[in-house]
Amino acid sequence: FIIGDGEEAFPRFIDKYRELKAKGLKRKEILRGLSGLDGVYVPFLYEAEYAEGRFRGLRPAGEGVPGGVNRAFVRDLENAYYPVKQIMPYVSIVHDRISVEIMRGCPNMCRFCQASSVNRPLRIRSVGRVREICRETYKNTGYERMALLSLSSVNYPYLSELVTALNQDFRDKGVGISIPSLRVDEAFYEMPAMIATIRKAGLTFAPETASESIRRSIGKDIDEGILCKSALLAYRHGWNKIKLYFMVGFPDEAEEEAEKIVALAGELSRLRKKVSKGSAEIRVSVNPFVPRPHTPFQWLGMRSREYLTRVRNLLVSRAPKKVTIDFHNIDQSILEACLARGGRRAGDVIFRAWEKGARMDGWKESFDFPRWEEAFGAFGMDMESFATKAFSPGDKLPWSHIRTASGEEELVRELERSGFWVK
Repeated sequence: FIIGDGEEAFPRFIDKYRELKAKGLKRKEILRGLSGLDGVYVPFLYEAEYAEGRFRGLRPAGEGVPGGVNRAFVRDLENAYYPVKQIMPYVSIVHDRISVEIMRGCPNMCRFCQASSVNRPLRIRSVGRVREICRETYKNTGYERMALLSLSSVNYPYLSELVTALNQDFRDKGVGISIPSLRVDEAFYEMPAMIATIRKAGLTFAPETASESIRRSIGKDIDEGILCKSALLAYRHGWNKIKLYFMVGFPDEAEEEAEKIVALAGELSRLRKKVSKGSAEIRVSVNPFVPRPHTPFQWLGMRSREYLTRVRNLLVSRAPKKVTIDFHNIDQSILEACLARGGRRAGDVIFRAWEKGARMDGWKESFDFPRWEEAFGAFGMDMESFATKAFSPGDKLPWSHIRTASGEEELVRELERSGFWVK
């Protein structure tokens, strides 16, 4: 596996592979030679240690094997390779457009977010470089739409300048510009150039929780007052649908969170009456909290199925007219937690489930939870117990040998600041 950024790591990998291959080395010898490169993880070079059934860590199997794996990391995103000459499909594809990464990493420090944690620090492409990439890619592809992508594109510090410049560059070519719409910021929606980048089909906000105290704990910097102002401005510019993303099941969370979510969604729906007839359609997408590796919350466990079921039932039963609740399948969330936190033994479980017929399990109609329960049970594991188990900082975790931007000491400090765990 190559872990981390690929622009520099992959060419180094290819060069090293060619060098070792030219020496006539066998496959395992080649893999051992590649293991010294940043980002390259060769699993067979590490042995898992257990004591009393508990994971105690991985140790290098032999001399010369690195003690851990450092992620590959591009420091200079401005001058990093970008594929401006892209393969053009003969058929219509889902993301049928130019996709340009304007920055890597995220200025928001949400403690539950794995993508933010593993992609630190924030690296930004200049307006000039993004324009150059867009012009060259357009020349080679002819796409009629471009998307300005990152983990949080609306936090790009020069976004207004960039959108204005790109509109100027492509004003005679009929090329549209789009950005993901996840920011709660009234100033953003007051800029006509920004409004034009967002599809009128629907607007998306991610408050994550309706509780101010939980927002502080998870590091989500959102003000409900500004959220309401942003929604009102969106209604004034022609939107009549909003989608909201929430998570439930954080530690210390009470069932009243469901009441707060419903109340907030209802308030946002009714706001539209200030500018038009009728309430807005609000679709509320709710996911159970699943702890992710390499985040401050990696030591926490999921909440119980019983709790999540009660919250789901409350949300569905209390939702007002015009508010639709989409609650992620609880069984699938439990499986996500088991796989996200699983070590090498989870590999045996996955293979066992596959042997029993597990295939397109990301699709609800193909998902068979009893099949997975049987597979975990075959190796002495109860799924819910595994998903809800909490660890203590200092415990060896199956991913501890993978070194990302955030070291364990930093993650522990952030966990303590959250208030979800106390020494």
